[in-house]
Amino acid sequence: MTSYPTPRSVQRDIARRTIRTLIRMLVALVVVLLITMLLVAEPLKITGVRIDGIHTIPRERVEMAASALIGQNIFMAKTRIVRRQLVSMLEIQDARVRRSHDLKVDITVVERMPFTALPPPDNLLSGREQPASPGTEQLNALVDAEGLVYRFTEDLPRRVPLLRCDSSSALRVGQRVPRTIMKDVHECLKCVHAGGLPTPSEILRTEVGAITLRFPDGLSIRIGHDDWRAKLKYATRALHVIKGLGQEAKSLDLRSLEAPIWTPKGAPADEKAIS
Repeated sequence: MTSYPTPRSVQRDIARRTIRTLIRMLVALVVVLLITMLLVAEPLKITGVRIDGIHTIPRERVEMAASALIGQNIFMAKTRIVRRQLVSMLEIQDARVRRSHDLKVDITVVERMPFTALPPPDNLLSGREQPASPGTEQLNALVDAEGLVYRFTEDLPRRVPLLRCDSSSALRVGQRVPRTIMKDVHECLKCVHAGGLPTPSEILRTEVGAITLRFPDGLSIRIGHDDWRAKLKYATRALHVIKGLGQEAKSLDLRSLEAPIWTPKGAPADEKAIS
């Protein structure tokens, strides 16, 4: 036997649904009001930024990019935009922008580190197809470990070798040293350190990849284009032997380990075989 709802039960169901709907609407309204109050509440606005990791970049440049965050709501602050602005600066390799519980933003900057440097364009071994960047004709170009030219400077940082190489053009900021050249520089410096020698002040690379190293004390070592590790280990032993003889070497020519030659200091044309 089928039972049908009475008019009273139908009215009760309608009333319950209406109450539920009103409650949902009221809760939604309260949530919207709370969110609005949080967004416009003065106590939740960013009051300042803390910047860490700056060593050579002018602090004002980072502060200018970060100043856009001041006054923004701590929950809605556009930190990603500020980070993109920071990493767009060639001197900055990476940056972290984080909100802090004290209504401040912490910015940590990772600067690019110089790996080598290029001399002023007029001193390159070969000609160039395009002019250097205006105002940089007599400045050194700092290059990071990936070969990116990111800054021109008058003074070289300590232990950053000057790279003199054949180049078809003068590199501008934002351009990269050819990969083959950077590969040789990396390998050459590894071999220098493996041989127990100090970081050279200059690396000269010819078009065919032959390397000559110049050191701060004036020593020059020619190691050619292959077998660098063995040649530089040999150089360390040879310098020790020469010093034991009471002399100092002006240059070592180790392009061939079968016929190594050295030149003593004070004797510009007096080359001697290393026995």
